[in-house]
Amino acid sequence: SQDALLHLVNRLTWKDPNVPFTARQRRQLDELRESDLTKHLDLDQIVAVSCLRNNNRDEAVRIVELARSEPGKAKPWHAELYESLGDSRNAEDVLRKRVEQEPDKLETWLRLVQYDARHGHSAAAAATIAKVMERFKTERPELLEAQSRTAAADWSGAEKAFDQALRRYPDDPTVLLAAADYFERAGNHDRAEACLRHVLDRDP
Repeated sequence: SQDALLHLVNRLTWKDPNVPFTARQRRQLDELRESDLTKHLDLDQIVAVSCLRNNNRDEAVRIVELARSEPGKAKPWHAELYESLGDSRNAEDVLRKRVEQEPDKLETWLRLVQYDARHGHSAAAAATIAKVMERFKTERPELLEAQSRTAAADWSGAEKAFDQALRRYPDDPTVLLAAADYFERAGNHDRAEACLRHVLDRDP
C-alpha cells in the first residue's frame, strides 16, 4: 500500500546527524525509485521531501538534481524544494524553465511573478507581468492584470484593476468570484460578500 511505501521511504532516508549517509542506503533508495512498483508515483518528490524532513540535505539535493536532469522535466516541487534548502538561484531557474516548457499556461507565469515579488525582485516581477499582459489576449484584460498584481503582492494595483474589471463587467460571474476571493483575502469582507450576493442574484 502507499502507507507502507511512505514508511519505507522514511526509513531509508533517515540519517543519523553524526553518521554519513551510506552507499548502501543510497543504493536502496535508487532501487526503490526505479522500481516498476512506483512508476505511478512521483517518487523523486516523496524521497526528496523525506530526505529534507530527516535532515538529510545532501541527499535531498542529489535527488532533485537527478530529477531536474531529465530534459523538459522542470516541476513546481523542484522550485519548492530548492526554496526550502535556501537555494534561491536554482529555485528561480526552475520557475523560468517551467515558463519555457508551458508558455501558454497562465498559472506557471503567475508562480514566477509570485516568486520574484516574494524575494524582492520587483523589476523582474514587473517585467514578467508585462510579458503576461502581452502574451495572454483575453476578453477581460482588467481581470488578468488584477490576477498578476495579486501574484506580485501589489495590493493597491490589484484593487485598482479589480475595480476596473467590476465596472466594465459588473455582471460577469468569473470577475465577481475572482474579486470576491481577492477581497476576502485582503480582509475586505463586505466587498467580498457584495460580489458573492451579486452572483447569487444573477443566478439563484
